[in-house]
Amino acid sequence: MASVLILVGPNKGEMFPFDETVPDGAVIGRDPDCQVQLTDERVSRHHAKVIFDATDQTCRLVDMGSVNGTAINGVKVEGKPILRDGDTISLGQSVLRFSERKLSHGSKDYEGMQHIPRQKERFRDTQA
Repeated sequence: MASVLILVGPNKGEMFPFDETVPDGAVIGRDPDCQVQLTDERVSRHHAKVIFDATDQTCRLVDMGSVNGTAINGVKVEGKPILRDGDTISLGQSVLRFSERKLSHGSKDYEGMQHIPRQKERFRDTQA
């Protein structure tokens, strides 16, 4: 199971695991229905999507027609590039670090990164 850790941006320190069983992939954006919901004003409502390719056991990133674009390690996303462990995903003012494994409670990656809900924010367990 893969996950992302927010390194830069309004959601800095939050961690989101991906459910690889979702057939349409995990959407990253501002909309409350996104699996990775960001509060970055420069991120589109449905900005990008992480797709799980069962044939070669990889995760791929797709820009969903966002206004400001998406980049992996500073290179603009075109097509469906493969995400590798440690890659950085840049969208809006946010930078996310991709991990091929699920970050968990007590891991050195997660230490001190608990999510504190903001006022009027829909509850989302980012530690699952």
